[in-house]
Amino acid sequence: MVINQQVNKETTQIQKEEWNRVKDLFPFPEIKKDQLSFINRVLTTKNPLLVSATTGVGKTAALLVSLLAIKKPGEKVIIFVRTKAQINVFLKEFGLIYKKIIANWDKLKEHFNYNLPLVLTILGKNELCVKRNKKYPGEMYTHICSLTKCTLKQKTKLLTNTQIKKIAKGLFSVYPEMNSKEDLVSVYESTNYCPYYVNFILAQNADVVITSYPFLEDYFLFNYLFNRLKIDISKAIIAVDEAHNLFQVLNLEITKSILEKAVEENNHPFIQNLLEKITETQVFNYKLDDEELKNFEKEILKKLNIQYRKEEIKSINAYIAYHFIKESQGKRVISDTKRLSTINPLPSTILRKIVGAKKIVMMSGSFEPIHSFQRLFGLPKSEKLQLYSSNSKNSKYLILSNKDFNGKYQYRNEKYFLNIAKAIDRINKAIPGHVLVFCPSYKYLNELTKNYFLNVDIIETPKMDISTVQAILSNADEKKVVACVVGGKISEGIEFTKNGKSIIKGVIITTLPFPPPDPRNQILREELTKRYGKKFAIDFTIIIPTVQRMIQSFGRAIRNETDKAVHILLDPRGTRFNKEFRFERYKTIEQIQKAITKFLL
Repeated sequence: MVINQQVNKETTQIQKEEWNRVKDLFPFPEIKKDQLSFINRVLTTKNPLLVSATTGVGKTAALLVSLLAIKKPGEKVIIFVRTKAQINVFLKEFGLIYKKIIANWDKLKEHFNYNLPLVLTILGKNELCVKRNKKYPGEMYTHICSLTKCTLKQKTKLLTNTQIKKIAKGLFSVYPEMNSKEDLVSVYESTNYCPYYVNFILAQNADVVITSYPFLEDYFLFNYLFNRLKIDISKAIIAVDEAHNLFQVLNLEITKSILEKAVEENNHPFIQNLLEKITETQVFNYKLDDEELKNFEKEILKKLNIQYRKEEIKSINAYIAYHFIKESQGKRVISDTKRLSTINPLPSTILRKIVGAKKIVMMSGSFEPIHSFQRLFGLPKSEKLQLYSSNSKNSKYLILSNKDFNGKYQYRNEKYFLNIAKAIDRINKAIPGHVLVFCPSYKYLNELTKNYFLNVDIIETPKMDISTVQAILSNADEKKVVACVVGGKISEGIEFTKNGKSIIKGVIITTLPFPPPDPRNQILREELTKRYGKKFAIDFTIIIPTVQRMIQSFGRAIRNETDKAVHILLDPRGTRFNKEFRFERYKTIEQIQKAITKFLL
């Protein structure tokens, strides 16, 4: 392994054994300069660490080897991610690390207490139940499970240590070629035991657990997780990926259409009351009488029980309404006449639960300005690290500085959308590879693809299986154009690679993805103004979200230092963000086409 010569200068305070472990674990031939800095800080800092690292730095591998190198017996590495797709990114990277563990086992076995490290994910019953049905909402599976006379549940309770070890060996066998959580699920499903309970039994002995944000954000789920893992917070090494997403003011939501259907299924006063509240823009504190809520719950679950036994669940929307009502108790709720949403606690409240952890690493490719997040998170004595990938030779940022493409809401007429559709088609022709086209919203996307016939191969939807899109692009012999939404599943933390290289050659953002001027953003501004002042509030509700969304979307193309791609913004207002993206300005599509051809060919 070739290790950067700078290692001797930067590691004078680091124990030699830990760095030896890092070198034995690192899955690639060379540790890059930025990765070296990342690893150095993770190993040495005792305070919470906020890492702002752009795409291409290689932060996933750097994080995993660092945490595995410092983990001691009895401790657990717990990684929180925003989306299920991001779980796959970590699993795939660990698969590469696992190969190095096997290759260097003689040097690493004492550190791992003579047991190969067990890595798994915490998934819900809706993803692990062998009887799962996609038409049921995930929240319903907790109750469906209790209603089911499942022989697998009873059988799993009788598992012996020998049988548990046998299942663990099955996981070890898939690690080297692991690509997604489905590889782990397939092992559970082959055991003839309940996958959900097997997963949690194994988690008690796991070295690394990867799970999603709800287990961090929700107080009950957080405690449930740690009780299941049988670990104290002081023995936890915690990492939060894409941590800028912790600042999401709105959480659980229910739409007007679901409430209308729920009333048809169950005309309960609680559901009627919510439907009435959704008719006007307002913010209200939501709290019902505990006894009345219990009676409502009994009614809902009794009906669910009867329908499930008849194999005919007709009250799905009523159940969703019940779940929203139960989870919203004691919280502030906002109505914008289309939906109801609960208002999240601030990140400082969410993160208070993990302050006692042995180590905390929070990282993001969109942690800018990092000092503002440092203040917002409220982590005492936190430190920050900023890493910028040196991809200037491999990536080019272009902007169409033409007033006809100004994407302000009032300018989005028929002429505007026709111009955008034609521009995208012409720019696509100059890009020799797969292209991602990002729109600011699903409404904008539908307008562009349905009414103005934008020529694309795949259109993102809220329920789309991203792994399917990844497979299509990876196996495609011909160029594909994917229409996506900024802030959607594709825009954040998703890799489109083949043989370690990115297969995306171009990213086009149609217009600046400013947050919509709706009542929800107004509420957020008011909340932040009270706490931090007007400028901070404007930055965090308008400027920072816009920059973050662009960074995330543009970041889908460059995944390592050998990739090469173009990034185009079709909105002249974007010149205000030249500091962040260093745009080259062009007045015409022809000029952009020539610049792309010159750069990529």
